[in-house]
Amino acid sequence: MEINPIKVSSEFNSKYVEIDSSIYSLDLAKHVFPKIIEEIKKSFVNMRASSSPLKKFIYPSYTQMIKDVENKTEKIFTDINIAKSSSSFKQFENAYKVYNYLANSLKYNMLTIEERGYHFEDDGLYFYSLKMNKSRLQELNLKPATPSERTFYKTKKSIIYTQIAELDELLKETMSKREVSYVKGLYNALIRGEGVCSDFANAYNYLLEKIGIVSYKVISQRTFANGVEYHAYSLVEFEQGVKKSYYGCDLTKSTRHKDNYNFLKEQGTVLGFGIGKNKLITDNHQILSIQKQQGINEGRYYPEIEEEIIEKDLPKNLITKLVAFAEEGKEVN
Repeated sequence: MEINPIKVSSEFNSKYVEIDSSIYSLDLAKHVFPKIIEEIKKSFVNMRASSSPLKKFIYPSYTQMIKDVENKTEKIFTDINIAKSSSSFKQFENAYKVYNYLANSLKYNMLTIEERGYHFEDDGLYFYSLKMNKSRLQELNLKPATPSERTFYKTKKSIIYTQIAELDELLKETMSKREVSYVKGLYNALIRGEGVCSDFANAYNYLLEKIGIVSYKVISQRTFANGVEYHAYSLVEFEQGVKKSYYGCDLTKSTRHKDNYNFLKEQGTVLGFGIGKNKLITDNHQILSIQKQQGINEGRYYPEIEEEIIEKDLPKNLITKLVAFAEEGKEVN
């Protein structure tokens, strides 16, 4: 495991460290890599004094960022041969193609949070709100026995999530700052090729929506022995007949373990793609909210979808077909 401290200018508030090509804040690294924390601390002591500190990236204008993102989107779809389709298998294939492109082009870099600004899902009060309201939902009976109880539950659930949305509005310093932060996140992922989990999820969902695939963003909490990590990933909707299926797609998982990503595809697994509820929700990992970006600065909550996530991962035989068809052009039987 390669550990390199990142020397940054005084513009940055946090310390950062690069571990196996991914850049973490020192605080998060302590949670994710508790066994090597002493080595991480030691690396900062031995940091080269002669190296120049990194300065914050200077973004183009808001208008230019949008133009660059749109142009990049068109180029990506051309390069990986993407076109809209109503076919269920073709949608799976397109979702995989976009995922595979991003998984191989993105780098996890927490420096970008400070660069784009803490005006998205980075605010502590925001997470506190989600956790408190999630607890209130769990106090209700999740599967009421009678129609009247079910109606009551849905009404209460709707009220609680409306309250979350209202608090979300209060957390925005101004609508424009959140909007700019969102666009910077897309710019980070699609143009700079780096970012954090929320940037990856937003970029993936942005591209999927452009080709007619419905997707959502999941905000979750993972508990460690020495702390908590908040995380974002995508939830992709596929129509199979009259039924809708939901699978998790976690680009952060792929980018943090890039060495294994292409190797595992040969074993019938696309790391982070097509994840079922049995892996998304564990003893130390819970969903706080499911959201959808309805435009650049307008968010909505969809709590009911959590109950509809497919239990098991996408079947290996389907993964094998997707990879073969998308990457090698083989016929699918």
